[in-house]
Amino acid sequence: MGSRGSDLPELSSSELRLLPLLTTELTLDQIALVLDMPRDAVLALAQSIYAKLGPFGETQSRLRSV
Repeated sequence: MGSRGSDLPELSSSELRLLPLLTTELTLDQIALVLDMPRDAVLALAQSIYAKLGPFGETQSRLRSV
């Protein structure tokens, strides 16, 4: 649970930078270039985000991509 008393999980600053890019059509390779970080780091952060958000986050991400 977040420190603000909400039911939303806390995301790190790196995860927050990545989150909006996950809703685009960019590939992980392209996102890595935008964020100037290795693709493996982007993948690890994306997996961490989806683990924290659970099925709700995955559903929301898929809906935005339609």
